[in-house]
Amino acid sequence: MADVIGTPGKALKVTITMTDGQTTSFVIPPGNDGKSAYELAKEAGYVGDEAQWLADLHGDKGDKGDKGDKGDKGDAGNDGTDGTALSIEGSVDDDATLPPVINYDIGACFFKGTVLYTRSKSAPTQWSMLVDLKGSLQDAPFDGTCYVRQNGTWVQQGAFDVGVSTSTGKVDALSHQLFTLDGTKDNIVTFTNLPAGRAIALALVFKGQGGTITWPDNLTWSQNEIPKLAATRTVVSILWDGETLTGTATLTV
Repeated sequence: MADVIGTPGKALKVTITMTDGQTTSFVIPPGNDGKSAYELAKEAGYVGDEAQWLADLHGDKGDKGDKGDKGDKGDAGNDGTDGTALSIEGSVDDDATLPPVINYDIGACFFKGTVLYTRSKSAPTQWSMLVDLKGSLQDAPFDGTCYVRQNGTWVQQGAFDVGVSTSTGKVDALSHQLFTLDGTKDNIVTFTNLPAGRAIALALVFKGQGGTITWPDNLTWSQNEIPKLAATRTVVSILWDGETLTGTATLTV
């Protein structure tokens, strides 16, 4: 191996020219080849073949080089595919089993109690929990009774129960259906929030008499008779048929 054994030397020819012009020559033969560095290492106790010895001939690890310049910004990637919209397919009770997920598309969602599950692209063979909507609106009791939400709680709303409001003449059709007024005082009656195209029945209960009642011009009276207040109580019924107001005195005490 050239890297292990030195290159042999060459013979040296020497020519001497005398003062009288005569020359003489002689050759100095090359010396014997010296030992290679590997051979000297073996004599010094090195264990291993020539390839291993050559592999060991390296210096200490150099210092870390300087950080290179920042490369150019790469091209923008391709636009991703559109995401899958979520669709609520239905709900089951807490103790019920969700329907087979294979029957629904990716992005389909199902409620189990307050927990919303979805069929995702990453796990299409099972329902994956999406979110637990604690405190969400629950169905009213299934007992045949009508319920309404009041201050976040279900309360019974009987078929003939209506709210009662004390008024000084303002009748808001969105707030109540029955209004009580003081018949001993003057009242200017006005109607607001009457639903267009929908009917509603309103009742005005005047307690006592003596006050002057001013009615709106768009109110038509049955038999063209404006009700007179009775001594104790007068009930005036008002019908809004979606377009017009019609009134009559139904009860007097």
